[in-house]
Amino acid sequence: MAPNSCRNPIVLLAGLSGSGKSVAAHFLEDVGFLVIDAIPASLLESVALQAAAEIPALAFTVDIRSIDPTAAMHIIAAAARSADRPLVRIWLEASESTIQHRYSETRRPHPGLVGADGDVATAVRSERRLLASLHSACPPEGRICTDGFEPTRLGQAIRMAIGLAASSPCSLVLYSFGFRHGIPLDADIVLDARGLRNPHWSVELRSRDGRDQAVSQYALGSAQATDWLAAADAIITTTLNLMTANRTRLMVAIGCTGGRHRSVAVAEALAARARARDTVVRILHRELTSSD
Repeated sequence: MAPNSCRNPIVLLAGLSGSGKSVAAHFLEDVGFLVIDAIPASLLESVALQAAAEIPALAFTVDIRSIDPTAAMHIIAAAARSADRPLVRIWLEASESTIQHRYSETRRPHPGLVGADGDVATAVRSERRLLASLHSACPPEGRICTDGFEPTRLGQAIRMAIGLAASSPCSLVLYSFGFRHGIPLDADIVLDARGLRNPHWSVELRSRDGRDQAVSQYALGSAQATDWLAAADAIITTTLNLMTANRTRLMVAIGCTGGRHRSVAVAEALAARARARDTVVRILHRELTSSD
């Protein structure tokens, strides 16, 4: 989908509690959608009209928390028509046994349990009746049964339902840091560059950083460093390929003692290799004053 086209479809995501709507909503957010979650119909109309006119990648979730799900569905459909945008309807469902199992694992109460005597199966059947209009309004190609689904598989199904490519490239963030200042908590992979030659012990190189060619050559010029870089690059490449189906970003943190020499040189070298493969790369050097 073109990110700024007024003809971008609006997604209406509905379905049974426990069928995977939260996972689907998180996936939509990961691929750039603003997800407006289960606003009561009485508050939805003005929000939907403005959002449909202004937000290119937009999705709404509708379920029994919406108080009047059928009214909410009609309001969203009217907002899409007003903005001259197509509406993609997605309905998620699962068997009673699957939903019961999921709620027993999470130990969260089913939102339809009020008046259901604590019986999840009864709540599920009641919810099916309350949401029958949403189910029937969704075309067969938009109905997804999530029995046995892992999050990755659900993400792939959502991609197909909204017309995204089966996979899209995962971008790479290379983040250099110093272990003495703490490991970044949001890293997907942490690489330890402290085994490489340390330019800090060179009086001539100490005041420079790993972006300097002489510093990089000092740290990465040995056969062992070459082998280490190749192994690190292979890990990153393989992980990017594995994550393409369900992630939009891979963050790799590279650490050395102070975060100024070896980790910076490694990040720059790995970035050059990744860009040669047309990977989208961003470099962040935490312990330096500037970043690319």
